[in-house]
Amino acid sequence: MDHLTSSASSPFVTDTAGDLVLHFNDKQESVSEYFRVSTDKLRKRSGFFDVLLDPEKFREGRTFQYLSAELHMTHRETSAIPSQDLPQITVHEIGQISNRHYTGAALALFLDILHNDPLTWPSSNTKLYSIDTMAVLAAISDRFAATSTVAPLIRQSQWRRVMASRRGAQMSTLDRETLNRQKIYIGYIFGIADWVYESSKRLVLDGSRIWIENDWNEEMPRSPWWSLPYGLEEELFRRREYILDTIASLQSHFINLYSSRQLQCKLGYSSSPQCDSFQLGEVVRFFSRIKSLRLQSSLTGFRDNQRMYEGEISRLLSGFRGCTEYQIDTFHKHCGMRSRLLPAVDIIERTMQVGLCLSCWGEGAGSWLEHPNRGRWFPERQEKVGNQNDCSCKEHTKAKLLYTAEERDWTESSWS
Repeated sequence: MDHLTSSASSPFVTDTAGDLVLHFNDKQESVSEYFRVSTDKLRKRSGFFDVLLDPEKFREGRTFQYLSAELHMTHRETSAIPSQDLPQITVHEIGQISNRHYTGAALALFLDILHNDPLTWPSSNTKLYSIDTMAVLAAISDRFAATSTVAPLIRQSQWRRVMASRRGAQMSTLDRETLNRQKIYIGYIFGIADWVYESSKRLVLDGSRIWIENDWNEEMPRSPWWSLPYGLEEELFRRREYILDTIASLQSHFINLYSSRQLQCKLGYSSSPQCDSFQLGEVVRFFSRIKSLRLQSSLTGFRDNQRMYEGEISRLLSGFRGCTEYQIDTFHKHCGMRSRLLPAVDIIERTMQVGLCLSCWGEGAGSWLEHPNRGRWFPERQEKVGNQNDCSCKEHTKAKLLYTAEERDWTESSWS
């Protein structure tokens, strides 16, 4: 039932004893669907319709009350009233939803949930809906203030299994991002914490076409998951910026280390200064080769507006691991940065608890954007960081301390 065919005289029947024909007519979204519904059930389970159908607040409520009273003078049972004779109310805005193909099915599912007993719904023969339909359902539930009714049902294991079986393994980058964004949105609206955490982590680490292009145009999707509401879009973008800033600080640490006057070669040979100069050249050459460093003149007042790194952060760190142990000659072993760089990369990779945790977010201090560390970070505080897949507020706090710090101490003596 991805697409409905309904009209004022032949609406989709949600409730056979319904006393109202509800017309969703959103011209901007090219949606026009009719449903026979029960006003009592709508008002009980949707804050939007409770207000809209209140005769003391809106014209729609007064009109329905008047026409309903007239009909009951000639019909004893509401179920006996033909649909074309029922009062009709039109809702003109259902929200910005670009997935028009799934809107009819999502509206029908939404109203079906509002009209049935939560303890017995869904029945065993209920159709299995795609995650696209569920994403639209989340948007509709949010728009019509009914998430408290819909969310407990969607959190049931049956529906989560249905939604997780959306697409095959062969997905384009855009499809993969769409899926991650839909799962973040559905998870946030309906309170599915693991969906929000895992999918937001993937979005932060993989990046987004929205963040790359950095400007909205008419060809981009208009659905709410493509501009995540409630501060989520800004939060996830900021988290990626913080992670890249942390990796950049590690890179800067080694460049500054080998360009300082403090001798890094510990052999004490007369060739030790030449060893340091050689290692500085290799450090710059290595980072330039993996395209994480760009040398730029400071002589002019013009600055090149370089775009933020657009690739997967895991690939960036894998590139760092490709550093070899450069030697000026056979006597100078372990003078390069490899033996110092890899432990630092290990710390970063073990501290990848960067997804959005609903528990931390609900406490108020979980936002990296609103509550950054702004202090100095020392590796010894991170020695016992667990597996990067651990999901606890303690581990998330440790990650935030590292990534949102203003200064980080990457000297190997700090963790040895």
